[in-house]
Amino acid sequence: MLFYKVLGIEITDLPVKQYVLYLGQDNPNINTTFKDEDMDYRYHVIQVKEIAYQEFLNSSNTDIALFAILADFGQDTPEYVIEKIGARMLRDADGELEFQKWQRQLEIISNIRNLQEKTIKILERMPIVLDIKKDLRYQQGAKEGLEQGVGKQATITVINMLLETNFSNRKIATLAAVKIPFVVKIEKALTKNRVKEVWKSFEIEEDNKTMITKRSIATAKSLLKIKSFSDDIIAKVTELEAVKVKQLRISETKKK
Repeated sequence: MLFYKVLGIEITDLPVKQYVLYLGQDNPNINTTFKDEDMDYRYHVIQVKEIAYQEFLNSSNTDIALFAILADFGQDTPEYVIEKIGARMLRDADGELEFQKWQRQLEIISNIRNLQEKTIKILERMPIVLDIKKDLRYQQGAKEGLEQGVGKQATITVINMLLETNFSNRKIATLAAVKIPFVVKIEKALTKNRVKEVWKSFEIEEDNKTMITKRSIATAKSLLKIKSFSDDIIAKVTELEAVKVKQLRISETKKK
């Protein structure tokens, strides 16, 4: 450290102060001073865990915002903070590749705090909604067309966000790159057919595959009542196999 201080002064001809940003969760065992009869040298250690996570999350740089995972959560839970970071990543990503880059970085950083497993699970169940107008997949999917010219993936995105978040219709429309009336129309269809009610009626613990499957099937049955939703859309929303959705459609039709 002393070498770098001298080098910095030599290069810039300016006073140099040195800081070490400590990412660990324990207290650093670092000697920050050196003193002898001719010298009294010191540098400063900043512990990220003592900084409010909002300071990182509010940064204009998304790469810096990721370090909120190592900061002081205050009264907030790790789950809440991870979801906030994930929402920031979704807002700023210019496409799938950039989001995946940040996702991997966050997973690695979170391991310092033993939150990697929780981070992976939360990000995996978040409705991944990007500015799809910038994404090649959207441009290709838009050609397929759907009601009002909305792409299939955008429809899936809107349904997922209506089921899994408390975002306003305006925010969902912005994130999914669709018009607000389209979101309102889907929301009314979901409400009329009790889809949201069915989805939220299942209190699912992590990794409970049986309950997840039951919820998916119950939700699919409700979605099948909405004529404008294809089997493919329902399969993507519920994460069921397309053939399973087709079987449910046949079964529900026979009941009528």
